[in-house]
Amino acid sequence: MKKIFPLLVLCVIFFASCGAADNSDAYRPYTVALHVRVDMLVANMHALDSSQHELIPADGVIFSGYVAVAVGETVFDVLQRTMRDERIHMSARFTPIINEAYVEAIGNIFAFDAGALSGWKFHVNGEFPGISASSVELRDGDVVIWAYTLDLGRDLGATTW
Repeated sequence: MKKIFPLLVLCVIFFASCGAADNSDAYRPYTVALHVRVDMLVANMHALDSSQHELIPADGVIFSGYVAVAVGETVFDVLQRTMRDERIHMSARFTPIINEAYVEAIGNIFAFDAGALSGWKFHVNGEFPGISASSVELRDGDVVIWAYTLDLGRDLGATTW
C-alpha cells in the first residue's frame, strides 16, 4: 500500500493539471472594441433642443476604445461597466424576469430627445441582433457600436428594432 499511495497522488496531480490547462481560456479576458457615437445628431442638430447642442461632440464620438471582457459578459454589461469607469453618464432600465435591458441615455443624450423614433441602438460586428443587449454575449475580437438613431435604427442600416 505504501508504494501505491505516492503513485496514486502523482496520477491525481497529473490529471488535475491537465484539466486545469484545458479550461484556462475560460478565465482569460477577451478584448472587444467599443464605440459610442452620435453621428446622426451631428448631422441633424436641428432635431435637438438648442440647450443640448453642447452635449454633442463635434466628431460624434462619446467613447471609442478597447475593453477587456470576461467570458459570459454581455453587450450591456460591457457598456454599463465602461461608462461607469469612464465617468460617462448612462441611464438604463432592466427587467429581470425577461433579462432585458433598455438603454435610456448615454452622455446625457436620452431616447426621444430628437423625436419620437430616436434612441440608442447597438450592433455587433456590423449586425443588429434585434434582441436586448443583455442577451448578447461577447467573444474575443468583437466590435460593438452603440449609435444614436433618429428613425428606430433605419437611418443606421437596421432592419429590426
